This record gives sequence, C-alpha cells and structure tokens, in this order.
Amino acid sequence: MKKIGKVFLKSSAEKKIRNFYLWIYKDEIEKAVVDDDEGLVEVISSKGEFICAGYYSKHSRNPVKVFSYSRKVDVDFEVSKRILIALEERFKMAKAGLVNPSSFRVVFSESDFLPGLIIDKYGDYVAFQIRNRFFESLRDYIIEAIDKLLSPVGIYERSDIDYRTQEENLPPRNVPAKGKVPEIINIVEWDTTRFLFPTFSGQKTGFFLDQSFNRKIISELVNDDAKVLDVFSYVGGFGIFLAKKGANVVCIEKSPEYSDFIKENAEANGVTGRVRVITGDAFNIIDSIQEKFDLVILDPPTFVKSLSESRKRLPMLINLIKKSFLLLNDGGKLVVFSCSYNLLKEHLIAAIRIACMELGIRVKVERELIQSPDHPWALQMPETLYLKGFVLSKLPY
Repeated sequence: MKKIGKVFLKSSAEKKIRNFYLWIYKDEIEKAVVDDDEGLVEVISSKGEFICAGYYSKHSRNPVKVFSYSRKVDVDFEVSKRILIALEERFKMAKAGLVNPSSFRVVFSESDFLPGLIIDKYGDYVAFQIRNRFFESLRDYIIEAIDKLLSPVGIYERSDIDYRTQEENLPPRNVPAKGKVPEIINIVEWDTTRFLFPTFSGQKTGFFLDQSFNRKIISELVNDDAKVLDVFSYVGGFGIFLAKKGANVVCIEKSPEYSDFIKENAEANGVTGRVRVITGDAFNIIDSIQEKFDLVILDPPTFVKSLSESRKRLPMLINLIKKSFLLLNDGGKLVVFSCSYNLLKEHLIAAIRIACMELGIRVKVERELIQSPDHPWALQMPETLYLKGFVLSKLPY
C-alpha cells in the first residue's frame, strides 16, 4: 500500500497519539497534504517529527486510524502477523480456562492493533466485520488471511453497523464471503451448553461472545431450582446456560424471532421444562410480573449512542433497576450490565445509587464484571472497555 502524503498534527494532540491512542480526529489535524481522499499517510508533529503511520480517510470524523509507529510498514504482512498474534493469545486464554475453546473473538479491533477489524470464531465458521475504509481496502486480503489461519468451513461478513454507514460512508454488507455458511449456526459453550443463533439476522456478528466468561461466573450464583429472570434475553445466552445448571428461568425477549431461538435452545439442551419465554418489550413486561426471583439479570441493548444521550436515558435505566430489585426474593441478587461505551461506569453506578435511594435500600457490590478476556481492554484506548456490570445484593439496615 503506497503512502499518499502527510498529516500534520496539532501540538495539543501529540501526547495522546504518542501514548498509543489510535484515532486522530478532524479538529486535531493542523493540515493534511495528501494526493488522494484516502490512503496511507505519515503523521507529523508540530516540530516536523515523524510520529506514526496511519490510514487517512478524508470524510471520517476521525480521519486517521493509526496503524504503525514505524516509518517503514508492510501493511499486508503486519495485518497477517497481528491476526496470528491475536489468535495465539486466544489459544493461551482458552488453555487457562478464560475463553471458550471452540468459539471466541479472534480479533478485537484497536485492542489487537487492527483498528476497525473484528473477527469472531463460531465453531467451524468465522465472522468478520469491517468498520472503516482502511480494512475495506484490505477486504480480500482479510478473507484470505482468515481462511489460511483458521481453515473454517465458511466465512461470512457482518459489516452492517451504523458506524460504518454514518461515519465512513460505506454501504452495509451482510453476506457469505467464502465457503458454505448456514442460515443458523450451532455452537457449544464451555463444553456444556448448545446455542443456535441466526447467522445474518442475529445481533452483533451472531452471538454475545463478550458475555461468555460472565455466563460462567454468574452460573456460580445459582443452585438447583433457583428462580431466575433473564431480561433482554436475545437467544437465551444467560437463561439457557443457567437452566443447564438446574435453575428455573423466565426469559424476556422483544423479538419473536429471537424468542423462537430461546425455545429451540431450551429443547436442544433438554431444559424445555425449566425455561419460560415471554415475548414483548421488557420495559413494559417487567411491570406486570408478580413472581419473585433469586436472581435477576439485566443486560439491555445499546441504548446510549453518545455521551449527550446518557443523561436523557439514565431515568429509563434507574426505573428498570428499581423494578428489578422489587422482584428479588430475600437474599436474591441483581446483575446489571451496560454495553454502551457512552454510558460510562460512573453513570451506571449513579443509576444504581439513585435506584437504591428511591427504594430506601442498602446494597453491596459482590463482584464487578467486564467483557470476556477475548475482548481485551487496551488501557490507552478507553473505548475498548465498553461492557460494565455489577453483581448486587441487598444489605440489612
């Protein structure tokens, strides 16, 4: 890939970029001297020093994605090498019992120094997602690298996210890419639980791999015949996993399609008698529930798209947390998640505090949760820590 020019950085942004923050925003650029609207560029300091190399895309809100801190860079070689390094790290995680050995996130974008690329392994199949023009230009090479390194039966692309269309002006793409790809994928998690999910109409790239380790943790909270409420259940990730542990589960899911998958997954795991599905909007349904539960899990979809939205949306979350606390048996536990990066950890804590204050209850945090280890958190890229959660229980006065 040839370089098309240089981008001169404002001095105010230099420290951040030197410290491995991988996005350069429009207002951090002094000027761009380039021969084309997109391509590889050198990023230069206010003193004329080389800082890094990255991919420039004129129309993006963050026009430069940093790719290398070396002046000489072989893009194809580096992409393949970094995918291999990421894959080897996941194998080590699996050996340590931190990652489900058959299905896991192979590449997590900025955290694996491949900004804008996601690769997920689902048993014999691999999904990938391209979020920006940099990896769009490398699409064929990525498919080739996946095929070479992972040898899947089929590869499919789930590049159908809003960011791609809104920020990068790229068309959505949701298609098979190579080999045979079924409409429904069947995986086994932690050698215990079978999950079926829709390949092309499912959330994310098909399944919530980022909650895989948390499912393992939360399963330790339930005993035989424990009553569990799984809110925003999708295809039953938490609910089915806990039913296999002996819990009696009520799953709430808005989508009729996903509700059917919960039922199929219950049947596939021999727990049909332990799983009840309620189809509808959880925000409304939770008001009508009369039962009490030993464990309530709140894992709402992303509903805060920006920091400015977080204040407006916080009352919805507070109300949901309050209602969930009221559904707990004595000694019961509430697990609350937020997968919205823009709903910061302190916002989630504030929502819990306000809910507790309005209910007049004391609460302790039994455990703090984040995304599974195959979605590593790169410290200098705060955006890579997006999933936050708490295991909560009530304290006596």
